[in-house]
Order: sequence, then C-alpha cells, then structure tokens
Amino acid sequence: LVFFTNMPTNGGMVQYQAQLNSKNTDMSQFAGGLVTDANGKATIAALREKILSLGHPETITPDQGSIPSSFCGIDPDFKMPQVWKTSLAVDYAVPVSFPLTVSVEGIFNKNINAAMLRDWSQKPIEGFARFNGADNRPVFPSDANYTYLNSKGETKSTSAYVLENTSRGYGWSTSVTVNARPAEWVSLMAAYTHTASKEVTSLPGSNASSVLNYTSTWEGVNNFRLHNAENLTASSPTPPSTTRAETTTASSTRHGAADTTTRS
Repeated sequence: LVFFTNMPTNGGMVQYQAQLNSKNTDMSQFAGGLVTDANGKATIAALREKILSLGHPETITPDQGSIPSSFCGIDPDFKMPQVWKTSLAVDYAVPVSFPLTVSVEGIFNKNINAAMLRDWSQKPIEGFARFNGADNRPVFPSDANYTYLNSKGETKSTSAYVLENTSRGYGWSTSVTVNARPAEWVSLMAAYTHTASKEVTSLPGSNASSVLNYTSTWEGVNNFRLHNAENLTASSPTPPSTTRAETTTASSTRHGAADTTTRS
C-alpha cells in the first residue's frame, strides 16, 4: 500500500505550500485562536481566504510551475492482487500386515492480478541494437528515454512510474509422507517436501524508483522475466533456473526413545 501513498504527492499535479512565520508575516493577526468566517466558525474556506489576503497565489500557470524529476501513477484498471490456489491431498493405507500409510499433498498457486511497476518514460527495447553472440543483451542508447522541452527550451527527461497488474508468476509445493508401525515398540516416519516459486517482482522497495533501480534486469525495467521468488528460502546449492526449498525428515521411536534427522 506504500505505493498508493506516492501518488498524491508525486503525481505531478499542481501543489503549493504556504509557509507563514514571523520573518515573512505579521503573526499577531493570528492571535486569539483559529481563523473564522463572518459567522465566527472556523472553516477551511475561512483559512483559505485569509492566506489569499496575505498575497499568496490562488493558482499558477504551467510556466510558473516546475516538472518534478519523476511522476508516480496508478493504472486506471489496476486491481488489488488476486491469486488462484488449488490444493489436493491423498491418504492411502497400504494393505499390509502392519499400519502403513502414504500421504501425498500438492499445492499450486497462479497469479491472476499481481502488482508490478513500469517506467513509461523508457522507450521499447525492440528498436535497440544488441550485442552479438550468446550475450545478446540490448544496448541502451543515450536517448533510451522519452524527452520533452521545458519552458527554457532545454531537453529534459522525467521518469513516469505506473503501478500495473500482471498475471505472470506461479508457485507450487508437494510433499510425501510415509508413516509405518511394523511393531508395537517402533514407529517410523519419513517425509519429503519440494517447493518452487517464480515471480516478476516482489516490489522490494519503499518507493517506485527504488523498486526499479535496485532490481537486476538485462532487458530494462519494463521487461522483467520470470525469476526465482525473493521471499522463498532456497536450499544450497540451487540450480539457476528454479528456486526451491527441499526438506527431508525421518524419525523413529523405539522403547520410548526418539531419533530425528532433518535435511534442508
């Protein structure tokens, strides 16, 4: 939700802050309490009229204003995050002479509307030159961003961060557990769990610029590929193509004593 708070103050709309202090204003006229209207009621309109009477502007023209270094906006069709989740579990009692059960559980998650950021000021990379060979990353030219002319005729570029949705991203987890009691004096249990997750971005930052500037990418901030989810602890070593967490647990109980081993 922190990205929603960026929009009112960083949306590039007209903003004005009046600073009243003893250096630029006779503060004695504010003595006696709140500013009131003709009926003696303290209202926002009364305070506005008072500030305007002190010579502060009621409005400004585009030439008087300034364009910020970045804009923050929200896609008008933006939806709060939605995830499809499917789970299935099966317990099977193996027909043997002693209690033996096998449990299998699977969970699958698919993003329907995940949140992501895009910089609309960056041009599409399809027209950029690329390196030759296996490393065919795009070469970002000096004019990789859209520009404009300010009131002084200077060429400027302003980042335009927009909060959008994406349906890319998924995750799954499966576990197998075997419980056996071949004798009254011993109980056996073995379990294996495998988890994997892919995402476009987890929005790792407190503002729009930090999310895009500090996320690794080789095709630009508008072309993130699915990568290992940042909020899933992976085992070590981990293949580069998949983030996964594996846990194998085995335990046995004999004559009241328990032995447990875990590998993560």
